[in-house]
Amino acid sequence: MDDGQLLQSAGRGDLAAFRSLFDRYAPAMLRFTRRMIGDGAEVEDVVQEIMERLWTRAPLFDPARGKPRPWIYRLAGRVIANWRAARAVRQGRGQVSLQAVGEEAVPASGVGPEEVALHLDEVARVTAGLGRLPEDCREVLVLRHLEGLGIPEMAEILDCPEGTVKSRIFYALKKLRDVLTKEKVHGTDPAM
Repeated sequence: MDDGQLLQSAGRGDLAAFRSLFDRYAPAMLRFTRRMIGDGAEVEDVVQEIMERLWTRAPLFDPARGKPRPWIYRLAGRVIANWRAARAVRQGRGQVSLQAVGEEAVPASGVGPEEVALHLDEVARVTAGLGRLPEDCREVLVLRHLEGLGIPEMAEILDCPEGTVKSRIFYALKKLRDVLTKEKVHGTDPAM
């Protein structure tokens, strides 16, 4: 079954269909959540909430209104936004770090240790820069460059026209470049 069929079956209470959806999407939701809120103890709780919400909201999925993958990411984005709001109330406004470095950040084998170290320093620098961006900028960059989503899928997830998505990506990249340039000029490069 494709994702749409699984989602519709889960919406009718088919637990086996939901298990299949869980197996397909839980790893992606874990990566997405980790990249959006950081690599803390709360990540698994937020992913669990996303998957619970997927189970309870599955009956609301309408294939005529969109594809399942963007619908699931939009649902995840709402859960993450709610989690952030609740955390802000509990702790006050603090900066959220972004832990986008994972095993996929290490270059392929055959690369020497110096190259690996330089690559990881650059990844750490960009990751720190992403963590300093406003949430809307970080979200479009994570969806596009870390989750590998296309513009049409992002437009569905973000509920805006494709041109707006392209514009947001452009401005988010500009802001990231500004942050990284400012860090180098002021000597606050976290990779140094």
